Amino acid sequence: MKGMDEVGRLFNNNELIVAEVLQSAEAMKAAVSHLEQFMEKADAQNKGKMILATVKATSTTSARTWSRSSSGTTATRS
Repeated sequence: MKGMDEVGRLFNNNELIVAEVLQSAEAMKAAVSHLEQFMEKADAQNKGKMILATVKATSTTSARTWSRSSSGTTATRS
């Protein structure tokens, strides 16, 4: 959705912090929940596939790596 695309763009440009991204996601979730009553229900046979994935690193490790890479230093694993 365009609104969340903009949130992602702002976060990538370091104009939003994680807390603001999460707040935006909660607002989007509430809006979609409200609008669902006005949307057409699709036939269950027409549903697509869902892919689930996980990230091996913890959020702390990911944040540390991101912080190092955005500050111009090289992050390496030993």
